[in-house]
Amino acid sequence: MKNTTHIISILILFLWTVSSCDKPEVENPQPHKTVYENKTRTKVTGRVMEYGTLKPMAQCMVVLEESFFAPRSGGGRYYPIDTTYTDDQGYYLYDFKHVPHSNDYFFTYQVKAVQQNYFNGYTEFESGYWERDRDIILDPFAWIKVHLKNVNPFDEMDYLFTSSNGGGGIIMEKQLTPRNYILEEVIERFNYCGE
Repeated sequence: MKNTTHIISILILFLWTVSSCDKPEVENPQPHKTVYENKTRTKVTGRVMEYGTLKPMAQCMVVLEESFFAPRSGGGRYYPIDTTYTDDQGYYLYDFKHVPHSNDYFFTYQVKAVQQNYFNGYTEFESGYWERDRDIILDPFAWIKVHLKNVNPFDEMDYLFTSSNGGGGIIMEKQLTPRNYILEEVIERFNYCGE
C-alpha cells in the first residue's frame, strides 16, 4: 500500500510538472508572409530605396518576372510579365493570379527594380502568399571627373589608357597630341558585365 501511494504521488507530480510547461502559441512566425486567397493569387508589396541613404526612389520601374522549369533541371530564365512604377514614397504593389505548380513544371517569380544610373535590384518571393516588406535596395553607379595636363616636353608616344579591375568596361582611352595636351574627360560609368 505504501509503495502504491508513493508511485501514485510521483505520477501526479510528474503529470502536474509536464502540464505546467505550456508553451505560448505563436500566431504567425512570419508576420510579413501570409496565405493569400487560398493560394490562388499572389500579392507582393515593398519599397525601392537607394543604397547608403535609404532614400525612397520615386517613379522607379518595377518589373514582375516569371520563370518556369522542369523538376530537377536547375531552374529557368526569368522573363518580364508586367511592369509598374513606384509611388512618391518608393512603394510598389503587385497582385496577380500565378500559375500553380504541376508535376511537369515549376513557376517562380521575382520583382526587379530598374532606374537610370543605378544597378538593377532583385527580390524573389513565393507564390500563393501575400508577402510584405520585400524591399529592394539600388546601388548607384560611380561617377568620376578626371582632369589631366601634359607637361612639356611633349613626346609623340605619350598615350593615356585607363581601365578598371573586376569586370568594368573601358573608362577612357585618348591619345595625347600637341593639339590636346590639356585633356579633360568625364568617365561615363563603371558597369559590371551582364548589366
